[in-house]
Amino acid sequence: MQEMIEEYREFFDLMKVNRKKSVIYDEVYFVAIDAEWYESGGRNVILSYQLASVSESAVNNIILYMPPGKRMKLCELVEAGIKSVNGGQLPLFKPGRKVLVVLIAHNFTAEWSALDDRNADYITENLMVIRKTPVTKRAIKINLSDCTSVDVHFYDSMHLAPAGYKSLQAMSTLLGEKSLEKDDISQTDKENMNLFLQRDPVGFERYALRDTEVTLRLFVLLQKSLNMLAYGEIRQLFRTLAAASVDGFLESNPWFVNYRKALRRPEFWDAKRLAERAFHGGRNEGFFVGRTEDHPESQDKVWVDVDFSGCYPTAMALCPKIKTEEG
Repeated sequence: MQEMIEEYREFFDLMKVNRKKSVIYDEVYFVAIDAEWYESGGRNVILSYQLASVSESAVNNIILYMPPGKRMKLCELVEAGIKSVNGGQLPLFKPGRKVLVVLIAHNFTAEWSALDDRNADYITENLMVIRKTPVTKRAIKINLSDCTSVDVHFYDSMHLAPAGYKSLQAMSTLLGEKSLEKDDISQTDKENMNLFLQRDPVGFERYALRDTEVTLRLFVLLQKSLNMLAYGEIRQLFRTLAAASVDGFLESNPWFVNYRKALRRPEFWDAKRLAERAFHGGRNEGFFVGRTEDHPESQDKVWVDVDFSGCYPTAMALCPKIKTEEG
């Protein structure tokens, strides 16, 4: 995985540049996280945490086994990721240096639920939900054991996936090499990871570590691809594929911002309100009560309800652009 340092190089540089009044960071780490567990007595018992970490000088992928009933706090997880690429020790951060850790997971709901302090105010008050998955709306501030202050952001790689590639197994095929794809195990082993660990500890560890390696590789691949599609260069970390699509549209159509402003002019108020009221989604119902053969409207007839995939955007694309120019 050593090549990951160069793959992430542009994103390390990005975090050290003041774009859109964001914080300039001195130290940056990207850490893909995953947890393995099994169900017992209606609760998930954590078996292990996996962390694939990359800094500007090192990359590592580790597994941390948990005693029964033990879970890691967010600060412990972040500290373990930083230590893993610094020889097992915290580096000597100079006072005042700003440190950023970007935590990446595939389906962050699962990994967030595995944290011991997942419901702590300092975490939840900084989260927002995108398609039922928690991600950070602003940095979560934590202190490491040496009192170093660290900003933490959550990203979910599932939100960057194209249609048909939401599962990590499917997404891993985007890496282009069979040897880099996610390992697969039987459904029985997935549902009984504790028994899998007991029976085949080497296989368990290989399976667990592959997930974080794949996630770390996919995150940079997808972020690069979306930035190049939207801007033709690296400008930001996207939270969702949809956000990249919107930015790409605005980049290719600079007229749209002024167009939106022009639509606020008084002469368009009535038309704009009508359009907004009309665009509320659809409700389709089709049902019969009683014996359909007793009614001429339904007797000897076959009823077919036809719907179109993507009907609204397709129809809107056929609408001409409103002329907002003066005169």
